[in-house]
Amino acid sequence: MFGYSDGGLNKNNMEKNRIHSTDFLFIALILCCLAIAMFMGCSNLKAQTRDSVGKVKHDTTYKVEHDSIFKVPVITQSSVIAAHYDNQISGWFLTASGQDAMIKWHLSNGDNRIYLYGIGGYLKDKTKWALIARFNDSCSAHGIKTGPAWSDPSQVTTDVDKFNKAQTKQSAKFDLVIAELEPYNNILSYQLFWQYSRQVKKYCDANGLESIVYVGWHTQQSTDSMVVLYHMVNLHCYIQPDKMGTSYEYSYTRVRMEMFAAACVTMKVSSFPVTIIFSDENAFAYNYYVSNKGDFKAPYTAYVTAFNSLATTAVKSKLKVVGYTTFTSSYSLKIKPAMGLNVSTMRMAQSEKLTKKLLYVNPDNMKAKTIEVDMNLYNQTKQD
Repeated sequence: MFGYSDGGLNKNNMEKNRIHSTDFLFIALILCCLAIAMFMGCSNLKAQTRDSVGKVKHDTTYKVEHDSIFKVPVITQSSVIAAHYDNQISGWFLTASGQDAMIKWHLSNGDNRIYLYGIGGYLKDKTKWALIARFNDSCSAHGIKTGPAWSDPSQVTTDVDKFNKAQTKQSAKFDLVIAELEPYNNILSYQLFWQYSRQVKKYCDANGLESIVYVGWHTQQSTDSMVVLYHMVNLHCYIQPDKMGTSYEYSYTRVRMEMFAAACVTMKVSSFPVTIIFSDENAFAYNYYVSNKGDFKAPYTAYVTAFNSLATTAVKSKLKVVGYTTFTSSYSLKIKPAMGLNVSTMRMAQSEKLTKKLLYVNPDNMKAKTIEVDMNLYNQTKQD
C-alpha cells in the first residue's frame, strides 16, 4: 500500500512539476515578449525624437544669435566679390540723397562691397552715427557689405567697436575692416605690422567681422603671417593701360601669388582667398577704363583667364581668386558719373577742357620745358 501510495504521490508531484514548468516557461515567454516590445518602443521613441527636432542647416556665414555672440565669418559668397574703395566721401556721404545716388552708382557697377576711406573722423563724432548707420543699412538692403580702411588698430578695436555696439540692427553695423599698413613702404615697422595685425585679428574673431589686408610688395615672412592673421588679401595690380586686359596682369602678380601659396603650405592653411586690386588713377589704368566705358569687371575676367592658364598647380591648389577691387571712386566717378550727384562735390566736373601752360623740370637732366596741362586732371592729382 505504501508502495502504491508513494507511486501515486510521485506521479502527482511529477504532474504538478510539469505544470509548474510549463507555467514558468509561458510566463518567461511573456516577459521576453514584453521586454522586446519595450525595447522596440524605446528605439522608435528615440528615432521620433531625433526626427521631430530636425537637422539645423549649416551656415558658414556669421549670424548674430544674441548681441554678444558671433560666429567667426568665413568668406564663401557664391558671387564674385566686386569691391570699390570710396574716397573723398564728404561730397556725398552727409546727405540722404547723396548716399542714395552713390549706392545706385555702386549697384550699376555690380559692386557688392565698399571700402571706406575718410570714415574715421565720422566714427569719432556721434552726431554722424545716424548717417553711418543709414548708409550701412541701405547698402545691406542691396547686398553690399561695408567696412572702413584702417591703419591703427584703435580705429577698429575702439572706434568701430563703439559704433557697432551702439547699433540695434545688425544691418546698420560694419561687416568688415581692411588693413592699410604697408610695412614695405616704411610706413611702419614689420614689428608693428605683426602687432597691429594680431590685435585686429583677435578683435574680429571675437566680434564676427571679416578682416582683409591690402598688400603690394611683401616678404615671405610677412606673407606667412597674413594667411593666418587675415581672412583675405587684396593684392596690388597697378599697371599701365596697355597691359590691362592681358595675361600681363597675372604675370605682374605671379611671384607674389606663389609666395602666398607657399605660405599656405608652411602655415598649414588649406586654401586662401585673394581679390585683385586694380587702379584707375591717372598714373595707372585711367585711360583703359575710359576706353572700356567703365567696365570695372573686365580686368578681373582677363586675370582669371590668365590665372587658369599660367598659374602652377601648387598655386591653384592653395589660392582662390574670388574677386576684384577698383581703386578709387574719385577717378571711377569721373570715368562713369553717378546720376543724382552734384558733380562739383565729386571733383570730376569736366564740362570744358581747361588747360594751362606750366614749367616742367626733368629731374634726370634738369632741363626745363613748358608743357600744357589739363587742369581738371592736375587739380584732381593734387587732392589725392
